[in-house]
Amino acid sequence: MAGICGVCSLAVDFGQARYTQRQLYIAAQTTARYAVTGLSDSTALTKALSMTSSLKIDGASLVMQSGDVQIGVWNANTSTFTQTLVSPNAVWVTCQRSLSHGNPLASLFMFGRTMDVHGSVIATYTAGTNTLINVPGKADPWLAGMPNGTTANFTNQGWVDQAPSNSPILATGLNITAGAVLNLTFTGSVSYYPGTQPFNPDGDPSWIIDNYYATANGNAEHGMANINAPLTSIIGVFLDNTQPDSSAAPAMLDFSTAASRDFSSISPQLKQPFFIGDGFRADGVTPQNFVVPAGATRFYIGVMDGQQWSDNSGSLATTVVKPATISTVHYAVHP
Repeated sequence: MAGICGVCSLAVDFGQARYTQRQLYIAAQTTARYAVTGLSDSTALTKALSMTSSLKIDGASLVMQSGDVQIGVWNANTSTFTQTLVSPNAVWVTCQRSLSHGNPLASLFMFGRTMDVHGSVIATYTAGTNTLINVPGKADPWLAGMPNGTTANFTNQGWVDQAPSNSPILATGLNITAGAVLNLTFTGSVSYYPGTQPFNPDGDPSWIIDNYYATANGNAEHGMANINAPLTSIIGVFLDNTQPDSSAAPAMLDFSTAASRDFSSISPQLKQPFFIGDGFRADGVTPQNFVVPAGATRFYIGVMDGQQWSDNSGSLATTVVKPATISTVHYAVHP
């Protein structure tokens, strides 16, 4: 019976230790995630220690010391933490019930005996970014992914655009992975000829246009499909890593009516130019969703015209906002 009671008491103590360790882990995670927000202004330690009054372990306030907080660099490639104040990106927090902190976990059955229990977490911080994407009116979507020196339009009639001076803009700062949803909102204006009326990112709804060269050549140019869309509107196209003219173009899309441009979501294929406009539905408030197709690795943005992008003027712009990210790395023991 004594042996059985001993085993039961050890099991209860072990369970209590595991429960407390879980509480300490949660406290460490909460503290570390809050502390990393202070890396940019050197308040990480202050923020971590300020959590002691608000976090409870077994009903008592958390006891933390400055040595429980380490500031440094987390290397995701090697899964290593280096303590340093030079360009830190991580905080390692250990919360504990221990003799050194004056709050060890008392054994429930082995009177006079105590246990030290720890919970440790590393939190990392990646600052957010704002990426301005400026699309000049001279950006021809059908030069996307084509090498420098490539021409577009009817060269025999003098309607010539050329890469890179008339290439569309390769968008950066976006999540170009299959199934990802992009939200883009554009401002600015473009004229299709010097001195003509400029139009906003939705283009001129009274002048629906296609790519004249593509229309005359099987509704494709450089392996990318044709499109019907308002003149000077913003147009996007997704590509993979291959040169677009190495395979056949998909079917063309038609955005000739207001209803066809008032979509909530669109899933274009690779090499299939599509209407973006100002990025909002007809109400001017609801963002439209642009779904990245499978295989896409690049996203280009240009302006709709039928010929001779080189004589367009003005530009359209969007700002891609990538929020700061906080993530956690779990560790069982203190370094």
